[in-house]
Amino acid sequence: MILRFALPVLLAVTLSCKKDTEEKSVTQLLTQKTWTLASYGYDHNANGIIDAAEESIRDCDKDNSYTFNTDGTGVIEDNTSTCGNGISEMPFTWQFTNNETTIDFLTGIVSILRLNDD
Repeated sequence: MILRFALPVLLAVTLSCKKDTEEKSVTQLLTQKTWTLASYGYDHNANGIIDAAEESIRDCDKDNSYTFNTDGTGVIEDNTSTCGNGISEMPFTWQFTNNETTIDFLTGIVSILRLNDD
């Protein structure tokens, strides 16, 4: 008799604990957190990677944070290591282009190599 009731209870618990596996959209992935730059530059040899010789990031840029909002606006915050321009926050606008594989900023277009929850 106990076994007969235990199986439906275990089945209900197992089903209610199912992990939500719905994939997030590219916009959700970009806007869900604040970002910092790891690297930037111009890919002169077009290999899809910013090589050491192509790197343009300055030390003062490495701690800046970038917040993307779902309405196509965002803000760059110049954190502890400032670049000396006296501006601590700079707003920007952005939009996806090329099937959400590039981001078009007012100052240029950047390619997205990989965007995930990690």
